[in-house]
Amino acid sequence: MSGDTTISGDVKPAVSVGRIVLDGAGSLSGYSSVNFGGYFLGNPVTGTYEVRTDCSISWSLQDDSGALQHFGGIVGADAKRVQFSQTDAGAAKRSEHEEAGGTVHVDADCFAQLDLSLPLPHLSAMKFRGILVDSGKEILGIETDPGTAVKIEMAARD
Repeated sequence: MSGDTTISGDVKPAVSVGRIVLDGAGSLSGYSSVNFGGYFLGNPVTGTYEVRTDCSISWSLQDDSGALQHFGGIVGADAKRVQFSQTDAGAAKRSEHEEAGGTVHVDADCFAQLDLSLPLPHLSAMKFRGILVDSGKEILGIETDPGTAVKIEMAARD
């Protein structure tokens, strides 16, 4: 997710990426990383979820600081994708995409470290933390450089 948030009162850019595992019985666990107004945070998360017969889904996440966030969306027909947004007042919801080149290192837990080079003179290099999704065909990531809040989506070409 990416966009501007007013959760803290002032408008700030925010991007997040995470990996959650649904247990089939209404509980979830995983990790979430967020770049909020230039501050990079990463936390384990736990929570609950509900999938309804109309393919809608909602869930709540709580990180180790005690912060609670709420989400809602629709499960795709193949049950492999969910389109969702954060439902808390003031949450970030905008998405933008760009292409870039660089290097990627993937850890055993499916998280990735990305060093990207861009064809822009004022942004020649950026660092990201991401996670593999869609059976390793895509990487979703957020920038870890201080003072920024950028989201990326990278997909394998056919």
